Amino acid sequence: MIKLDDLQFLILIARFKTLRRAAAAAKVSASTFARHLDRLEEHCAAKLVERLTDGCVLTERGMAVLGWAEQIHDLANNMISYDIEADQRDVVGTVRINTDEWFSYFITMHVAELKMRYPHLEIEVLTSHRPYNLIRREADIAVRAQIPSASDLVCRKLSTMTSGLYCSKLYAEKNKANLSEKNWHALDYVGFDELHVDFAEEAWLRNFAGGVTPWLRSSYALGIYDGIKKPLRHRNII
Repeated sequence: MIKLDDLQFLILIARFKTLRRAAAAAKVSASTFARHLDRLEEHCAAKLVERLTDGCVLTERGMAVLGWAEQIHDLANNMISYDIEADQRDVVGTVRINTDEWFSYFITMHVAELKMRYPHLEIEVLTSHRPYNLIRREADIAVRAQIPSASDLVCRKLSTMTSGLYCSKLYAEKNKANLSEKNWHALDYVGFDELHVDFAEEAWLRNFAGGVTPWLRSSYALGIYDGIKKPLRHRNII
């Protein structure tokens, strides 16, 4: 049985004329590329490529096989294109995604790419600290930092989220000594308000370096982000 990949290698050698350039286009080594050609010639029981010192030339049989290979390649591309177009036509409707502010910010940055792939799809991003109830169809998808308690939901881990300390460049310059010596108690902090002290990242911050209390507290995550990125001139924060 002739492998479609081997036919693709014949198309590449006809296009680039040398093993080195064709192998680079296929992102394999020249020896691997040569093995594919050898296997194709073995299946065809004929010499398809003359490998000369200054390049490669297809034999008469090789030119005939190349014509068939290009037809098969075009048919395969047409099948893939048809599947993609059919997939795009089939995806119609509204998907409601519930998540918190950090993930909401990330999703809205990338959702345009999804729209380009599925032009008939509509997205609603429901931003809330409170998880929406998927069983009651308050949302279709939830992206959260913790595992849900409901046992009849399909869950998938997307990534690992870590906490850290961030500050503006101006603050880092003014507090270079404290930062390099890790004098955490000498720095100013921004965090969530008292209603959100049970958040994992807030608990981590408040237990950090013996316990710290943010001097600026916000009820929403992007408020913390803005407070760090655009600090007041007379008081910079971390």
